[in-house]
Amino acid sequence: MRTWHWLASLLGGAVWTASATLASAQVPLDAGRYGDPAGTVPYVDPASPAAAAYGMPPAPAPGWPDGAMAWPNVSPYGGPLVDRNSYQNGLWFNEQTFGRRKYFVLLSGTLNEFADPDDTMVGNPAAPHQFDFSTGVGTGQGTTQSRLQPIFEAKDWSDIPEHLTSGGFMGMMGFFNPDDSGVMFHGFWAEEGTAKLQLGLSGVDLNNPVDLARRAEDLLSAFTGGLPLLDGQLPNTLLPPFPPNQVDVEVPGGAQPYDIYYHLTYSAQAYGAGIAYYNDPFWKSGSLKLRPLIGLRYIQLRENAVFDAADSGLSYTIDPLTDRPDPATITGTVDILQSYLRSNNKGHFGGPEIGLRLDLGGDKFLVWLQTKAGLLAYHSTREIEGFGIVRARQLQTTVLPAAPAPATTRFHQQETTTSASPLFEQSIFAKAPILAYVPIVKEMRVFEKAQFQVGYTFTVLGGVYRPGNTVEWYGFPQFPQITDDKSTWYMTSLSLGVEWEY
Repeated sequence: MRTWHWLASLLGGAVWTASATLASAQVPLDAGRYGDPAGTVPYVDPASPAAAAYGMPPAPAPGWPDGAMAWPNVSPYGGPLVDRNSYQNGLWFNEQTFGRRKYFVLLSGTLNEFADPDDTMVGNPAAPHQFDFSTGVGTGQGTTQSRLQPIFEAKDWSDIPEHLTSGGFMGMMGFFNPDDSGVMFHGFWAEEGTAKLQLGLSGVDLNNPVDLARRAEDLLSAFTGGLPLLDGQLPNTLLPPFPPNQVDVEVPGGAQPYDIYYHLTYSAQAYGAGIAYYNDPFWKSGSLKLRPLIGLRYIQLRENAVFDAADSGLSYTIDPLTDRPDPATITGTVDILQSYLRSNNKGHFGGPEIGLRLDLGGDKFLVWLQTKAGLLAYHSTREIEGFGIVRARQLQTTVLPAAPAPATTRFHQQETTTSASPLFEQSIFAKAPILAYVPIVKEMRVFEKAQFQVGYTFTVLGGVYRPGNTVEWYGFPQFPQITDDKSTWYMTSLSLGVEWEY
């Protein structure tokens, strides 16, 4: 009998398999490279036409793009910000300037002085400017004088003894390039300055005529002021001959006297801003450099002139020793005339300007001068308003007529004009890092690298309407009118400030 040995092997393997335990293992490693994670930018070798990352599209053609050769067009080191050629005196020069753009901010306080009022008469110059009295000659006021002397004289706006001064501030900011070209933004604000002329008494209660009549010899004066007016009212005033005239001249007007008080007030305010571009210097010599500039400028100017006066309406004789009423001669009833006129001019100036800037010095100490000139558009608004501009006593009679009520004599007029105005400005500044040596200040980090700057600026505007010049004085029943007279206005500023540079 034959035995099948292969069957034994088959059965033994089956038994072994049935008793075994299932197990898992890692698949064989693929020697190829997997793709980059999502969002990864692949590296591409510029010298290889094939992509360096698995599964990526082919790379661009080998080599650098046009104009991007590694050297000398592309350098890992910063080159000069300024690289230019110039031709001077038959030779070519190459200038390379290294550095960075310098930014600066300047804040200054200012002490300003505005133009004084012009020497324009307060009143109509064609009318009598004053009263001339001789013994026994009465006036519409009923006053007499025992000597020949002018009283109740007209005044000029320039008689205001004070100057128009004010405080303010000025600011500059901008940058300069290594070739000294740059841009500057600048602005200023000058608060209102006021000057006054006050003749006679202030604070008199005009609503208490009884007290005014009782104390007339103490309150009234013949040397306050008068207002010359043309009003077309009779009688005319006879003016003596004045060369080249050989005969007397009759004028349809006269001067209204004010014996209580006579006040003039003048005020001014200005502010503005601008931008200037500085070209690189066209002339250099050591620490000196001269460069041109071009820019835009805006200025707003406001001026006001106020006339305010009051008269008692009493009749009296003036004591030549005191220039006040003789108590024994005071007659009549208090009939107060208050006269008021306000002239307001507001102007907007804007337009281009050109100039030159001269620098002398360096980082440790620098003096720079700047001259500007321009032609600006000038938009002006002129306004006058008031009441009581009248010769209340124009009739030379023993019965004094009552002064007109303020509502009857009230007036208002406004005009707007656009024209051109020339501008001239001269400035000088000096700055140095001296704050580092000032006690207490040097301990403040904000002033650690700041520089102290002092400066002076003189600004002139031509063809400007000024409030004292633009009034044509006419008395009631006529009214004052606006005129077109122009003048020159100026402003000076002394500045002290701190500059920071970055």
